[in-house]
Formats: sequence, structure tokens, C-alpha cells
Amino acid sequence: MEQGDYEKANQHLTKAQDIVSELLHSLDLRYSIASDLMRLYDFLLQELVQINLHKERDRIPGILEVVGGLRYAWVAIRNAGDGRAYAIEE
Repeated sequence: MEQGDYEKANQHLTKAQDIVSELLHSLDLRYSIASDLMRLYDFLLQELVQINLHKERDRIPGILEVVGGLRYAWVAIRNAGDGRAYAIEE
């Protein structure tokens, strides 16, 4: 991999780390699902850091699979109606 590719990958991975960090810090810990999401976001954040640090591109598909599952869940909640309904009923 060329130096330019590493720099671009670093930019993208750093942006992904920032996004996951924001998700992690915006959790409302009053709800039980927040602790599960906290563990998941922490895992994602640690993986992104390790991938970036060690240039382990082969680990990226696993991260994308996890994020894709989260996206699917978020869309399903949105399509089911008010996303706050789940948290309130817990």
C-alpha cells in the first residue's frame, strides 16, 4: 500500500472513530439497552483504533458487518414509528 493510501485510510478511520465516540458519549444510561450499546460501541472504537494503528485492512469487513447490522436495526426502529417508544417501554 502506498503512503497516500495510508493517509486516506487514516482520515477515514479517524472520522469513523469520531462518529463511534460521539455515539458512545451520547448514550442515555437510564435505559438497559444503553449498556449493551456501550459495549458494542466500545468494541467498534477499539477495533477502529487497532485497524488504524496496525494497518490491518483485512479487519474492516467485520466492522462493516457490525455497523450494517446496527444500521438495519436503526432503520427498523425508525420505520416502526417513534424511536423513543422502545426506550420508554423498557
